[in-house]
Amino acid sequence: MAGHASGGFNPHLPGFRYNFLAKGLGATMWFFIFYRFRCVLRASSNSQSDFP
Repeated sequence: MAGHASGGFNPHLPGFRYNFLAKGLGATMWFFIFYRFRCVLRASSNSQSDFP
C-alpha cells in the first residue's frame, strides 16, 4: 500500500458560525413546533376549525 496508516477517522470540529447557526435554527424549529401545538390546543378547546 502507498502511504502510511492514518490512525483512523479524524473529522475536524465545526466552526463557531456553523455551531451558532445550527443551534439557532434548531431552537427556531422547536419554538415553532411548540407554538403550533399551543395553537392547535387552543383551537380544539374553542371548537374552531381554522388556525391563525
